[in-house]
Amino acid sequence: MEKKSFNFLLTVVVLSMVALGTFKITKKINQSETPVQNTVNKTHK
Repeated sequence: MEKKSFNFLLTVVVLSMVALGTFKITKKINQSETPVQNTVNKTHK
């Protein structure tokens, strides 16, 4: 039981780290707004 919860916690940490890394990379690439971002912004409003 403890090992399972530890594995789950580890997975969550790894996923959040990967998500954060991807977010930082995307932010670096898309410093200016791209047409895709504009479309997404319009749909969410």
